[in-house]
Amino acid sequence: MRKHLAVLALWARLKLGKVFGLLVLMAVFEAALFGGRLLRAGEDPPLLEDLLWGISILCAATFLAVFALLCWEPGERRYTLGRLSVSEEAVVLWSAACNSVCLLALWAVQTAAALALCAWYAASLPPEYASGQTLFLAFYRLEFLHGLLPLADWGVYLRNLFLALALGFGAAVQPYRYRRSGKLPLLPAALAAATVVLFPQETANFQDNLTLLLLALLLLVRYGGYLIQGRRGMPDEAA
Repeated sequence: MRKHLAVLALWARLKLGKVFGLLVLMAVFEAALFGGRLLRAGEDPPLLEDLLWGISILCAATFLAVFALLCWEPGERRYTLGRLSVSEEAVVLWSAACNSVCLLALWAVQTAAALALCAWYAASLPPEYASGQTLFLAFYRLEFLHGLLPLADWGVYLRNLFLALALGFGAAVQPYRYRRSGKLPLLPAALAAATVVLFPQETANFQDNLTLLLLALLLLVRYGGYLIQGRRGMPDEAA
């Protein structure tokens, strides 16, 4: 068990610091963009969606940067992990666990940042425009905010959890697949692209939720089976 914990600790040291740096940059740029627009607003209160324009783009760019970082495995990392006497497949699973935590951290930080920005907006409104429901309605009305914090829409919570698991696993499988066959799997990149497009969510949008859930489950099943084949020493096949 100590060897496995050593692998997890190594992945944490290699990934968490870089991901945390990207999340800090994301939050700083979003606050600067939002605050600059709010401070330049005239006497009439601006619409929240106008102030938030571009925030979803910054979040998507940060997500893609984090995903690319999680997929990357330099040669010296493979050498260090090879000395820990743990199977390559176990290394992939621990990497997947660390990746999923990083992705959940991204969405948690973005949700906290969005709540802070919306609270800033509500505090800037004249009393006749503000109400106790301002934040609540924003997360139901705006698709990007609803995708982050869907309130009573439990299907989106389930979607986000499976996305974090599948994308984390897909990022961990990328270098493993490349080492065995010299090929990069396309499904993780396809799921990442679909996440960027479909993550903003209308209330009760069952179709988009189902699409992302099915893609996530397909990735988990397909490359889970591929990992089992590798563990059993079976020859590499297209996957």
